[in-house]
Amino acid sequence: MGDGLPDDFKTAHTPEALSEALRAGKFGATVLKPGDLADADTLTVDNFDAIILPFGPHFPQDARDAFLAYLRAGGSFLSTDGYAFDSPRVLTDAGWSTIGPEVTAAEMNQPGPKDVDTRINTRAGKSGDALSLHPSQIGVFDPQFPLEHATALRLTDWYANPATLGEGFARDAAQRELPEYNFAEAVSGFSASGLTGVNGAVFPPVYRRWIPVLQAFDTSAGANPGPANLRGSALSIMHNYTGQYAGSSWAFSGLTDGTDVFL
Repeated sequence: MGDGLPDDFKTAHTPEALSEALRAGKFGATVLKPGDLADADTLTVDNFDAIILPFGPHFPQDARDAFLAYLRAGGSFLSTDGYAFDSPRVLTDAGWSTIGPEVTAAEMNQPGPKDVDTRINTRAGKSGDALSLHPSQIGVFDPQFPLEHATALRLTDWYANPATLGEGFARDAAQRELPEYNFAEAVSGFSASGLTGVNGAVFPPVYRRWIPVLQAFDTSAGANPGPANLRGSALSIMHNYTGQYAGSSWAFSGLTDGTDVFL
């Protein structure tokens, strides 16, 4: 999306730097424009295995239908730098303008109750015994789970110890270079929590598996990372094994303070 985002939003992971890093790792990388995301003929699993969205909450509203169709076909995404899909945007002469996180411009002209199917993420839904959501809503992040007092980030054991993953993953521990992050001041943002199914009051269906990748800890008192000082997840991934998005994987990081965890 680039220029014209509100509050002088700056991503810690620019498309140019990400594509350069991917190409250096022998991956193919194409920098897409918002119009490409909205073009169902361009945004296909034949063209792209995964889409990286480095602009946090900002997402072009016109690309919603094509993007969800891409995920339903088995496409995947990595979202960084904030609460994904939380601020749909439309392009105006003055730049990217919000259409409201709760009600879109199209909905405002419709009579009767508002359809939750228009939401991209699961922040909003229909109130009741439980928050009713549509299966098409992307269940990443929770507004009630901010990251607080997180001064260190560590890989979870599953990723930090590939020798335990079986044949093809074994490596000498001395040869592994694992990312490790320590900060003088706590990072900020949202924990990378996720909704594994459709929320419900009684036996809700489960569609996906949530796996924390990079956990956040409070080490301000000198404590070693452990369950007692776990503050949430700085990076997680969810694998859809059934439901509308079967075969699609979603990786997401909600840090909002410009912390670079990928480059």
